[in-house]
Amino acid sequence: MLIRLYLTLSLHLETAAKHFWNSPQAPLDILVLASR
Repeated sequence: MLIRLYLTLSLHLETAAKHFWNSPQAPLDILVLASR
């Protein structure tokens, strides 16, 4: 269960990082993801 949670978190972080490099308003996207 913890492993699944860790994998999900790392996947979200990887997606957020890709958004960060691809989009100029990435910090907003990361804040939205973090607030969920």
